[in-house]
Amino acid sequence: MIKAGFIGALVFLIGIATGGYFFSDTKQRPLLKAQPCTICVDKSELLGIISSVGIQKTPMLIPNIVYETDKTLVLDLSAQIELVGLSVQGYENRYILIPKHDIPSVSDYTPEDIEFIVDLHQAAVTVIEQKEIQNYKFWTSGPARQHVNYLHYHLAF
Repeated sequence: MIKAGFIGALVFLIGIATGGYFFSDTKQRPLLKAQPCTICVDKSELLGIISSVGIQKTPMLIPNIVYETDKTLVLDLSAQIELVGLSVQGYENRYILIPKHDIPSVSDYTPEDIEFIVDLHQAAVTVIEQKEIQNYKFWTSGPARQHVNYLHYHLAF
């Protein structure tokens, strides 16, 4: 009985340490709303937290990376965008540029985020020059228009 209790406590402590590691670089987000609600966990917030952990802790598992710096990932999501119905008329390709730092949206910028935003924009310039893209659209959207509440920019061309 004592051995089972010890093993249970050890597993619990390992879980706490693992969770602490994975979520150590994420910004606090409101998961539970104080007022009565029908859906208390916002899907885009939850996806934002999961994205933050994946991008910061396990970027080597992310597919379709076309360009990467120590602060930015650029993913080719051209094929996947059609599947979810987010294509932009007149553009065949869609890259997503993501900072390797937890920034939920433009309105959440802090001074420590500036180097990541500058690097993301420089990555966009590099990709546009490397691919010799002339006709493109480059943008981000606010939280109400995002499926994943994690700052990302779109490059459609």
